[in-house]
Amino acid sequence: MSPHFPAWVLIALSLFIPLASRNIRQRGLRFLLLFWAVIAAHHVVSLLNFYGVAIPGANTDALRFHNLASGYSEPGNSAPFGLGSRFYVLCLSLVYDAFKPSLLLAQTLIISAFTLAIVVFFKIKDSLGFSGGDALSVTVLGMQPFMLLWASINLREAYQILFLLFALYCALRVGRDKRRQYILPLISALTLLGMLHNGLAAYAPILLGLIALWNFHPSTTRKVTISPKRIGKRVAALASVAILGIGLLLVPTTGALNALLSGDAVEYAQEYRAGSAANVGGSAYTQGIDLSSPSGFFSAEFGVKSRIVAFANKW
Repeated sequence: MSPHFPAWVLIALSLFIPLASRNIRQRGLRFLLLFWAVIAAHHVVSLLNFYGVAIPGANTDALRFHNLASGYSEPGNSAPFGLGSRFYVLCLSLVYDAFKPSLLLAQTLIISAFTLAIVVFFKIKDSLGFSGGDALSVTVLGMQPFMLLWASINLREAYQILFLLFALYCALRVGRDKRRQYILPLISALTLLGMLHNGLAAYAPILLGLIALWNFHPSTTRKVTISPKRIGKRVAALASVAILGIGLLLVPTTGALNALLSGDAVEYAQEYRAGSAANVGGSAYTQGIDLSSPSGFFSAEFGVKSRIVAFANKW
């Protein structure tokens, strides 16, 4: 059997992901056809990349992840455990070990994760009571150029988007709807989010803290009541933040998080930008930053933000 056979099966099954969600089905056939068109466009990009058409960013991290995972899936080899790309390569090597190494399978899993992320986005949209703009939302989410390219090849971003959106959905269910069964999925999603990227490992506990302290039911009065139950909830929430943060810090890591913990974050950022300026990978750095003075930094920051708006990245 071809090592790519599971990928072709998953390509067919991915078209059924929207049908599994009531939130998507209730939007009607026209919306479903548009959603399918978005998924199909991502599969076209994936197949073009697999069959030799050069996709920007596909020959750097995406190919490196595939080659590493393929090597670790060989008998007698095992991938090291750690944060960021180590964790992704470990998970991908387990998939390759269960089936066979296949770049097409890795890319199809990415597209499936991104499809699930769009489904979760609409669940959040419905939960917040927003109506209208469905066609525009799915088009912007799925068809902006960088998203179309980099959520179709072997990069981590689709999983990161999925876990972030799912964590926010669980936060709504826990905080606003009092559905405590979503607490464990919330913490699990944030843990996986942090495991996938060194920078997000520092962000995930902060996000959990904000969720825990956020008032989902603001009162119209100024009176604040303090009760043992309220205090207990806050203490438990902050304890969860501390446990998540400490747990992620105990995982072997390299790169940005190490630099942050050692106090070398600025130097690391400068070296990383210099090394990545001419590299078309997950991010492209074409706007300089002046760190010599506060005024120089803020003026350069304005240029950076302008480029982010003008040249949309996958985030």
